[in-house]
Amino acid sequence: MDKYVILQDNAYEKIRAMVLSNQFLPNTTYSQTKLAAEMGISRTPVNSALQKLAVEGLLDIKPSKGFSLHVLTTEDVVITYQMRCAVEGYCAMSLSRDLQSGVGMPAFQALQNLLEHQQIVNKTDEDPEVLAALDMEFHAKLVDYAGNMLLSTLFHNQVFRVQALAKSSFKVMNRRYAAVNEHSQILNAIGQKDPYRAYEAVQNHMDMLKDTMINMM
Repeated sequence: MDKYVILQDNAYEKIRAMVLSNQFLPNTTYSQTKLAAEMGISRTPVNSALQKLAVEGLLDIKPSKGFSLHVLTTEDVVITYQMRCAVEGYCAMSLSRDLQSGVGMPAFQALQNLLEHQQIVNKTDEDPEVLAALDMEFHAKLVDYAGNMLLSTLFHNQVFRVQALAKSSFKVMNRRYAAVNEHSQILNAIGQKDPYRAYEAVQNHMDMLKDTMINMM
């Protein structure tokens, strides 16, 4: 592999990890030159990595100034939940169909275990970070079950938005309990081996999340 491509990929992974671990603050402009110096590489691969992260909606490039963490807008909220509804709705339908033959039972049971864990944690921990991590694990498990690399990549590329929105929504009184209840409705629909009802349960969950976030903005 070309040395430049390796540097660019490494820069991308490192900067993305910094974003996901909250090392960049909102409404703060950062220097590409300084970041490259801190990483011990030239500005070119760092710039390419930043451009890629900007396309993914994680960062905003400010010409001649630097870059900043992308602050989610109402449009971001709407299109994110539309994407999730399409992806997760399909995956829920897929799992529901596979239960008819028993193929999907291990994944279904794993999701039930995750739901039970969420129910327990909800009673003992109010930390939005913890709740968001469990929420992400539930949805990621559902998406990855389908075994579709493109769908999984699309979902996981939005992990920052997914978790950021989840953490914000869990600050709303009773939203964390509602989310778990909606997860339960999704699993009930899947367990009834009704693909279309499973999709509708996912859609309802996403609509509730979307409305909660928009009302907070």
